[in-house]
Amino acid sequence: MRLFDWKSTRMVGRPADEEYKRDVIKGYTASWELPRLVALARRMVTELDVTGGLLDTLTALLAEYDRGGGVGTPAKNLIFATTGPKPELVLRYAVNNDIEIVRNGEYCLVYDQPIPADGLTYSNLIEWWKARQRFTDAASAREVGRPAQPPSGFSR
Repeated sequence: MRLFDWKSTRMVGRPADEEYKRDVIKGYTASWELPRLVALARRMVTELDVTGGLLDTLTALLAEYDRGGGVGTPAKNLIFATTGPKPELVLRYAVNNDIEIVRNGEYCLVYDQPIPADGLTYSNLIEWWKARQRFTDAASAREVGRPAQPPSGFSR
């Protein structure tokens, strides 16, 4: 099984004709779009024994890619799970997207932790809720996700 087809890449010569490994890799990847290159970098970090400066460089580049555009601050203002009136928000500082809940904040949840580079998962939410509500470490996700008393108007 061949991972790459050298005929489909834009190269001056064949990979076997190149003197350095980096030139072979450049030849194979010259026509790749950014998402495919990022996927390759992720595989290199997770599946290969990459260490030292290369690991640091790849990790920093992936973190920058995951951060995306916009201001240099992490995502914030994840407000969800309202059980009553919708929260009323005021935009305090537009450049940084700083908001304040001025009314009905007691009816919603605000995720106040940094969102991981690989995205927010159900497990992240469970761990956040477990810590916030002071569940024991032994509490299962099912126990953590089940309200002790359903909010008024809700049924199980």
